[in-house]
Parts: sequence; structure tokens; C-alpha cells
Amino acid sequence: MNHSWLTIKRRTANETLFLVSIYLMIIMTVFNGNIYLAGLSFVWFPSFLLLGASFFMKKHFQGKLNLLVVFLGISAALSTYLSKIELNQSTFINLEFCILSYVIISNVVLSDDTFNMILKFYVNFGFLLCVVLIFNYIFSVGIQVFNASNIRVTIQYFGIAKDVNYLSAFILPTFAYHLYVGLFARRRSLLMKAAIIFVAMFIAGSRACFMAMMLTMSIIFIKMVFDSEHKMNKPLIIAALIIGGIVLYVIVSKSAIFARTMDFDNYTSNSRVTIWTYAMNGFFAKPVIGSGIESGSYYSLLDTQWKTHNCFIDILVGQGLIGAFIVLWIFWEHRKVNRGNGVFMAGFMICFFVPLFFVNGYECATFWMPMIICRYVYKKCRETNDILTLLYKQDNRGRRMYYEDRHSNNSSC
Repeated sequence: MNHSWLTIKRRTANETLFLVSIYLMIIMTVFNGNIYLAGLSFVWFPSFLLLGASFFMKKHFQGKLNLLVVFLGISAALSTYLSKIELNQSTFINLEFCILSYVIISNVVLSDDTFNMILKFYVNFGFLLCVVLIFNYIFSVGIQVFNASNIRVTIQYFGIAKDVNYLSAFILPTFAYHLYVGLFARRRSLLMKAAIIFVAMFIAGSRACFMAMMLTMSIIFIKMVFDSEHKMNKPLIIAALIIGGIVLYVIVSKSAIFARTMDFDNYTSNSRVTIWTYAMNGFFAKPVIGSGIESGSYYSLLDTQWKTHNCFIDILVGQGLIGAFIVLWIFWEHRKVNRGNGVFMAGFMICFFVPLFFVNGYECATFWMPMIICRYVYKKCRETNDILTLLYKQDNRGRRMYYEDRHSNNSSC
């Protein structure tokens, strides 16, 4: 008897469980009962559910990234074991769990349709959060007033006001997606969404996210100007961007949010710089192997009341030059995508990780969920010559417009 239909049904059930678990993990990275990061104690259910669902999916474990992440875990264990200070062992266990989860979950083989569903769920969920932020700003809900020059807007749920730096860090990659795809697939609706996300991130008041958006726009616009593969009215787009920028500046330049966002000189005397300076004492104590996981916050708390507020300071202090070198190598590996997809990959990396220079979370899902998503994007950017062909596989209108552009460009060569 032919049981092939049972195999198809079981595979569909496995994929459904995997999708549900990763959707839940994405949602609970934000809505998890913690004002700040997504620690394992707050996201244990979706974490274990996603890890368990991954065991029922086909996986491909080859690749240098797996080896590098394993070495990162070994580096963390070695530095923590040899540390001479008293550290929170649960934080170390959380990190090792995240590394194990990354190796298993990120090696799941995704079909193009499944990849599309995950990525579009993420960007649509992020856009929905932006709409809520703007709604809150208009109706004065979730407004945080620290002083006359420090006004921010966030999302409140069950009595919790989410820290805007962590919230913005989660949302920001959706900006890179909508801007890139909107420009190169000529989708005005996506460009409008990118503008809405920009406004939402601006009123949230995160300077780190503002800098990341500026950098992302720069590399995407450079590609737009010099890329001959995509047909578009470049002078018109550039003129519209300039006019739009001027209008936006006139509207918001007198606001307190604008004054704070653009006050980059304040970073020289900012409390974060002071925190990082004290945290670096742990690096100088053991510069090669590091002082152990979360030792950066241990040293900063000796002289301040704050943790490091910097994932990468945590890595440098906790795992020394060895750990920092491994992380840099991991990021460097993500550049190895097909040439046409380099800017798309770079935009995601910038939007995911630049904001993490100003928040904690290296030992939990705040850092490792972006790592998993970036690896999915990385693998698809290696498999296809142009990521837009994959993103529009299920979108007839977008696919038709995109292929018409490519055909007309090829005909003119």
C-alpha cells in the first residue's frame, strides 16, 4: 500500500508546528512580561517549543557558522570557569542554551514558501507595532517624559511599559525590508510602510536606531544610484526623497524628540560611556579569554547602578579578544552572499545588531533570535541570485512587475 499521503500529511504537520512556534517566539520576544530583554525565564515556553519543533524538521548542519558558534560556546565556558569573580551561573546556562538552540534551529532547511511566511510575519508584526506606537503618540498613550528634552513613546501591556530601546531594536529590521523591497520592486505601498516605520522609530526616541536607519538608507540609496539591474526613475525618486526630507525636517525640527535624537554630542558625557568605561576594567583584567559571562555588568555595577547596556561590551569583557574575534568572524561570514543580495543582507545586519550596541541581551533571545533570522536570510541570499525573485514567488503582481523590469533591462543590453 502506498503511504505517501501520510508522509505529506506528517511533513505538513511538522512545518505547521515549526511555524506556530517561531511565530510565538517572535511575538514573545517583545511581549514577555519583562520591561527589557527576552530572558529565558520569560520566554521558556516558546523557546522549548521552537527547539522541539526543530527536531522534526529536516536540517543541514554543514557550514563554518556552526563551528564558529560552537567555539563561541566553548570560549564562554572557559572564561566563566576560569573567572575569579562571583558570576550568575544561570546567565551562563541561558547563553549555552541559546547557542545550542541556534545551532539546531538555524540549520532547519526552509522551503522558499516557509521562509517567506516567517520573514513576512516578522516584518508585518513589526509594522503593526509601529502603527501602535504612532497611535500612542497621537493619543498620548505610553508617553514617557524623563525631562523636557527626553520624551519617548512606547507600548504598554498588562501594566508593563516596554523599554523603547529594546522595542526599537526588534522593530528596526522591518524598515530595511520595506525600504529595499519597496524601492527595487517598485512597490509604493511598501515605501509608504517604510516611511511609517521611520516616523515610529523617530518618535520612539532611540538614537541608536536612528543612526542605524541613516546607515541603512545610505547603503540602499547607493545601490539604487549605481545599480543598473533595476529599472526605475532615479532622478524622480531622489528629488522626492530630498523634498520629503526637507518637509519632514520643517515639521519636526522644533520638537523635543528631534532635539534629543540629534544631540549626538551628549554621547561624550552620556551615562552609557561612563558605564562602558567601568565595565572595561573587566576586559583589562583578562583581555585574552575574558572575565566570564556577564562580568561586564559585574564591573559596571561596582561603580554605577547600571548594567553595561551594550551586548558587544558584554562579549568583549566576558569572553575577551577570543570571543570578540569569533563574533566578528561570524558577522564577516554573512557577507558571503550572492553579489546582488549583498545590500539586502547588510541592511538586515545593520538594523538587527547596531541597536544592540546600546542594550543588554547577549545571553538571551534578544541577541540570538536576530542571529537565527539573519542566518535564514543569509542562506536564501546564497541560494538565489536576487532575493526579490524569492520574496515575490507568491506575489503575482510584484513578480510580474519585477520580471518585466529584468526582461526590459536584459533586452536593452
